[in-house]
Amino acid sequence: MKKITDYSKVFSTIVKRTEDYICSNNLKCMVLGISGGIDSTVVAAICHEVMVMTGIPLIGRSLPTKFNKEEETDAATLVGKTFCTDFQTVHIGDWYNELSSEFRLLEGEMTPISKGNIQARLRMMYLYNLASIHKGIVMDTDNLTENNLGYWTLHGDVGDFNPIGGL
Repeated sequence: MKKITDYSKVFSTIVKRTEDYICSNNLKCMVLGISGGIDSTVVAAICHEVMVMTGIPLIGRSLPTKFNKEEETDAATLVGKTFCTDFQTVHIGDWYNELSSEFRLLEGEMTPISKGNIQARLRMMYLYNLASIHKGIVMDTDNLTENNLGYWTLHGDVGDFNPIGGL
């Protein structure tokens, strides 16, 4: 297999593919959950380029709970303010606390995996509602390794269109 060394060509190809999808489906915005990690940062940069080319806005949200570290939310804010037309941090900790409290009453103590799954699903509920309001699409940030390893949450962190799914 030939090693790719022209990363600008890879980036421009992904941007064009994303633009084609957004425009051919007559979408009015792109919605992105921004964690402050590399995957959401790369997707934000891709979507920003699509936004510059098309005028279709990028709406970004950081959706932290008590489990997020301050440096993660700081990085998410920097990414969101740099690349998005509309960025906000919405703390979903109260929603998480309320829901997990109800689950503990019904079923007992939750596992660390179930706690993570609830957070991922709360984030996606928020993002999909936002996309619906603005007639847009939720951008996926999973990469190829995560997909191959099954490191994602069904109905949780997988969006509608994945520009970096092959990376």
